[in-house]
Amino acid sequence: MDSFKERFLETLTLKYAANVNAHKLAMDILMEKCVGIGEHTDFIEEANKHVSGMSEARENIQTLIYYYPEVKILKQYLKYGPHLK
Repeated sequence: MDSFKERFLETLTLKYAANVNAHKLAMDILMEKCVGIGEHTDFIEEANKHVSGMSEARENIQTLIYYYPEVKILKQYLKYGPHLK
C-alpha cells in the first residue's frame, strides 16, 4: 500500500506532467494548425507562453524528484527531466 506522502507527491507530479503535455499540445496546434488559434494574432508571444509553461512544469517535476528521492514512484517521471527531447 502506498503511503499518503507517495500518493500526494505522485498526484502533484501527474498534475505537472499534464501541464507539460497540455502546453506541448498547444504548441503543436500553434505550429501545425494556425487556423485553430483564431483570436491569437501574436504567435510568438503565444508560443513563448507555452514554452514557459512547459519549462515551469518540468522544473517542478525535477524539483520533487530531487528533494524526495526516497519516493521511488516519482522516478517514472524522469522523462520530464534534463534529458527530455
